[in-house]
Amino acid sequence: PSQWVPFAEARINHEFEADIDSGGAFDVTRAQVQGGLNYASSRRDSIGFGLRYDYNSYGFDNVPAIGALHPWDDVEEFAFAVPYRWGPTENWDVLVVASVASNVEEGADFDDGVTGTLIAGASYKVSGDLKLGAGLGVSSEIEDDVSFFPLLMIDWQMTQSLTLSTRGASRVVDGPQATLRWQADDAWALALGAGYESFRFRLDDSGAAPGGVGQEEAFPVFASVTYGNPRAFEVFAFGGYKLGGELTLENASGTTVYASDYDEAPFVGAGLRYNW
Repeated sequence: PSQWVPFAEARINHEFEADIDSGGAFDVTRAQVQGGLNYASSRRDSIGFGLRYDYNSYGFDNVPAIGALHPWDDVEEFAFAVPYRWGPTENWDVLVVASVASNVEEGADFDDGVTGTLIAGASYKVSGDLKLGAGLGVSSEIEDDVSFFPLLMIDWQMTQSLTLSTRGASRVVDGPQATLRWQADDAWALALGAGYESFRFRLDDSGAAPGGVGQEEAFPVFASVTYGNPRAFEVFAFGGYKLGGELTLENASGTTVYASDYDEAPFVGAGLRYNW
């Protein structure tokens, strides 16, 4: 039957200290809360909305390339998204997601970090166990050109308990990823995955680049464990490594004043989710 389904989720994770190639080191503690409503008119047709708030607390230690200053301090993210799913035929499914976000260092104006993203894709049911699809995303960027990115959509039920899938941002990776999930029983699930993250945000009017832009990129690999009922209450924990990371700092004129790779570093986290 058609119904509204509210949900809420909270998580926290810590990325341990990573050495920066140009000198110094940094670590990050991240906390996130989100919630929303989904309206399902059928098993394959739904529309909803979600609100999310992220708090990213960075700790830098002696970055000599910019005079031992901190590239940035704590960064906030506010996001609103509307996902729409539609099954027009027995074998085709369509996904459209529109979202607006503001990513700003504490003290920067909310409006100066606003961006928008639109994602659209379609998948085809090749067999009873496999869906394949593709799509395209377009996103505005803070002080940068509009970006376009392709989507690869895979949903493969390899066995009754083992699934390989691609997806967008999740509780572990804030970006595109591939995940292998094993449903051990009705309550326990284990997963392995890898993905890509890019986090770009407006800086405040002080620090090493007043009014500029900061960016962090990384390739995380992870393992996770989930316990509970996905239609009610779940708890989860995860851990992994950030690989191939890079930090970039641009001034208010858009000139890169600092860029450096950083070494791989472990991260751990945990959280809970409730669907009413």
